[in-house]
Amino acid sequence: MPINHKNLARAREKSGNTKTYLAKKCGVTITTYSKWEDGETVPGVDKAKILADIYETTVDVLFFSRVFRLI
Repeated sequence: MPINHKNLARAREKSGNTKTYLAKKCGVTITTYSKWEDGETVPGVDKAKILADIYETTVDVLFFSRVFRLI
């Protein structure tokens, strides 16, 4: 099942986080993070878990749901 990379951008925009902030939290470059949002690459399980924790959700919901809604 492919990931829904658009959820990353939606979550970031709704939360007010920057790509720079999220890249630093994940220990990657902003270029790497941008590639995740653009669907060019996917984060590893460890990085996906960090992002899900930031948004207080699960990896499944963040990456595999059709529409992610930040509460």
